[in-house]
Amino acid sequence: MLSKTSLFGPITARKYKGEWSGIQESAEVWNVAGSSIVEISTEATGNIAAESSRDLMKKLLQQQDLLPLQPGMSKTGWALNKLLHSEDPVADPFMLLRQGGYNLYFRHAQPENTVDDDVMLSALGREQAWRLGELLTARKIPIQLPVSASPINRARQTAEIAFSQQNVQIEPRLVQRELDQLLETAPEEGLNQIFVAHRHHFNNQLNPNKKFDYLNMVLLKPLGTGKGYNVVHVLNLLKEALIKYDSTVSKLTIK
Repeated sequence: MLSKTSLFGPITARKYKGEWSGIQESAEVWNVAGSSIVEISTEATGNIAAESSRDLMKKLLQQQDLLPLQPGMSKTGWALNKLLHSEDPVADPFMLLRQGGYNLYFRHAQPENTVDDDVMLSALGREQAWRLGELLTARKIPIQLPVSASPINRARQTAEIAFSQQNVQIEPRLVQRELDQLLETAPEEGLNQIFVAHRHHFNNQLNPNKKFDYLNMVLLKPLGTGKGYNVVHVLNLLKEALIKYDSTVSKLTIK
């Protein structure tokens, strides 16, 4: 049954507890596809005290132009509706990667040129590779070791800078016809497999109008040996990290 389910995206949540007007309150905030919903719970003794606190909180929220859910709609129903109608099913790619179970295919970082296979990374390319390794470590993304890299210099060097040389294995199939067979293999439970290589067609699953640039990542869901894989998304993780960082400037404060 689980193999037939559809992945719509992650739901991240935070919980806050405190005292307001002498009453214990807790707030659970769900962030879904760029929108938020807050569930507020009151710990009060007796129905009268609970209803009084509820009415007071409801009035306060209405004064702040915060809208309640429509009657009959649950918090989960609201979240699923947001995910179903979201243009981007991967609202938080780092949350998705922390779950494990994916193959992450990176195009190598920027080389000095693309004239021959012996060319090495440019100074910018080396910095890109280093930043990628630091980012995945900082975001606690579970990685299956060793990481697989194409034997061509620019891919091998990208992997070794990002993940260190002792954690990289050279995989000749990344430049041969067996590449798609390699990408359909599932990682160990709770981990993600990483492949560093070159441009690829991914069985024509990529949007032809979407550029697959240096160090972009194709997020793949492997279906098992002989069953292929699905392209979930194409991402620039370094850019996504900057977007997520900038978004933390705006915070919700409840007084």
